[in-house]
Parts: sequence; structure tokens; C-alpha cells
Amino acid sequence: MTDIGHEKALTPFIDRGIALAVAVLLVGAGITACTSPTTAREPGTSAAPDSGSPDPGDQPLDVDLSPGQYVGVSDIGAFRVHGDLSVVVTVTNTGESTTVEPLEVVLRVPTESLHLVNREDDAWDCEADDEGMRCTIPDVVVPEESWPELLVGFVEDTSVAGTLDVTTSGSGTGGASVDFAIDTSL
Repeated sequence: MTDIGHEKALTPFIDRGIALAVAVLLVGAGITACTSPTTAREPGTSAAPDSGSPDPGDQPLDVDLSPGQYVGVSDIGAFRVHGDLSVVVTVTNTGESTTVEPLEVVLRVPTESLHLVNREDDAWDCEADDEGMRCTIPDVVVPEESWPELLVGFVEDTSVAGTLDVTTSGSGTGGASVDFAIDTSL
């Protein structure tokens, strides 16, 4: 073999040897070689795998409360009605990815005499609890789209005023509240 042929035959081994020597020097100095800056870490720590997608419960959701049929809105934005009160809850995915968890909407009212009842919404599964109502829907929603509207009604036989608080969980977080007044006088 000529000197030129011998040099060509050893070049891959020389290149690997230099790379190995550099790697040994870096590790010996306490530096871990990484494939990208986002995976760099201190020696002795472990990096959790990055799935590249946010936690589904961290999606921002927009919650909109609209007055139902025969419900007026006062100058300060409170819902007012003579008789039963109905409210339409609309939740929109304002995040950057499609939801993957069921959406839970919790409706809370501060009075013991006011009762929330689910009305006309076959898509939602709702159950009353001590403080109001908890409704869930399994639908997956892409960014900038809304779940089906949730129509809820308040049944009351005495005049009452308060605040309806609505929060979301599961698919993401959001919330809204509105003051209301129900007048049941003749």
C-alpha cells in the first residue's frame, strides 16, 4: 500500500479518534454533549421527555354568558327577569391546539333558594350539586371553535339577586361571572 492509500484507509479512524478524544475531554470537564440546546442539562440530572405539546388542561378557554329568552340586561350588564331566568353558556377554545380531554363546566350560585336546571341540551351531561350544577361534554374542539351552547335555567319562587360564577376544567381553563336579579312579584 502506498503512503497515500494508507492515509486514506486510516482517515475514518483518525476522524473518529479526534471526535472521541473531544467527547472524553468534554465529559471529563463535566459537560454533557447534546444534540440541541433545548436538551442541555446539568450533570447528574435527568431530562423529562418533551412531547412538544402543552398540557391539555392548560388550554385557554373563553367563557361567554348570554341572556336566554325573555331575559333583559341592565345598564350595568346584570341579567334581569320577571320569572324564571335562563342563561346560555358558550365556551370557545382560544388555545393553539385541539382539545383532548372532556370539558367540564361548573356553574355556581351563592343562594340556597335558587336552583339550576339543565334545559334542552342533549349534548351535555349535567348533575346538580350543593352549590349549583356541573356539566360535562366529551367533544373535541379545534382552536377558535366552540362547544355546543349550554342552556341552563334558574327556577325560583321568590325574588332573588346574586352572581352566577362559571368555571371550566378538563379541556382547559376559563371562567366568567354575571350578576342577576329575578323578580317573582306579581
